[in-house]
Amino acid sequence: SEPPDAPDATWYDAFELAVTGGKYGEPGWKALGQLMAGDNWDPDLGGGDDSSFLTLHGIVGYNLPIYRVPYLVAVEPILRVGWADPETDVDDDEALLATPGVNIFLHPRLKTQIQADILSPGEGDDEAAFRIHTVLEF
Repeated sequence: SEPPDAPDATWYDAFELAVTGGKYGEPGWKALGQLMAGDNWDPDLGGGDDSSFLTLHGIVGYNLPIYRVPYLVAVEPILRVGWADPETDVDDDEALLATPGVNIFLHPRLKTQIQADILSPGEGDDEAAFRIHTVLEF
């Protein structure tokens, strides 16, 4: 948070562990599991000097190739689930996000994503959104 030579310099630590399986655009299962934990960038905002965060994230999908439909390469149902506690010292500030959807590959590097985002915060009302994206990978 300060230049390294400052007498009151504060360093923040974070850790990430991710495990993946499958290849982009290839037939079959794809998966990502991820854990992140560490010090908050500004401990004074929440719970003091030991302020920290924790997140868990998972994605699973299955790429099903389509051979008999023109301009359609594959369909890939997918589910993403994420949970985050941005301040482990504060109660009810965690949130759960679930995103079911489908990726429609129109070319090996061009896909349309259709998905719903469902957010459930520790406090407050659940919210939902419907999204359509077109993605060009290069």
